[in-house]
Amino acid sequence: MKVADGDTVTLLVEKKSYRVRLQGIDAPEAQQPFGQAAKKALSEKVFGHRVTVRWDEKDRYGRLLGQIYLGEVWVNQLMVQDGYAWHYTYYSKDSRLARSQQLAREASRGLWAREQAIAPWDWRRGKRPLLEDSLEASRIAQIVYVTPKGEKFHRQDCHHLGTKGKPEALASVRNRGLTP
Repeated sequence: MKVADGDTVTLLVEKKSYRVRLQGIDAPEAQQPFGQAAKKALSEKVFGHRVTVRWDEKDRYGRLLGQIYLGEVWVNQLMVQDGYAWHYTYYSKDSRLARSQQLAREASRGLWAREQAIAPWDWRRGKRPLLEDSLEASRIAQIVYVTPKGEKFHRQDCHHLGTKGKPEALASVRNRGLTP
C-alpha cells in the first residue's frame, strides 16, 4: 500500500495496483498547510493493515472512488472527524461526514486549529492565507509566494501564481535577491 496524500492511496491486490480516492472527503494538498500531516494521518490509519474498499465508480483521473474500512471503522469519516480532511460537499451529501466535520471544527481538531484553514478546492484555485501562523504578523508587512524552484516570487493575486508557491515574507525574499 502507498499513501499519496490525505485522500488517495494505492492498494496492491493480487499483484495489481489500484489507486483509490477516498470518496466524500478532500484533504489538504501536499504543499498546503496541514497537507503532510493529513498524509501521515492516513498512512498511520491504513498502512500495513488489511482494509476493505467499497467503490462503484471512477473519477476523471481513473481512480476508484471508494469508501475505505478498517474492520468496521470507516476511514473516510475518521479523517474528517480527526480534522485531517474536509467533507467534500460538492460531491457528497453524507450527513455523517457533515456531522463529523462540524464536531471537528467545534473542537478545533487538526486543521481546524488554524484560523485561516483554506479548503483544498479553494487552494487549487490559488487562494492562499494572508499570513502564515508561524510568522509574527507584527513583523510582516506582506506575504508573497516563492516558486518551487526558489527563483522568483508572486503576490497572492498574481495570475502566474500556481498551486505550489511557498508563502514567505516579502522583505525576506527581497533580501535574498528574488524578483517578481
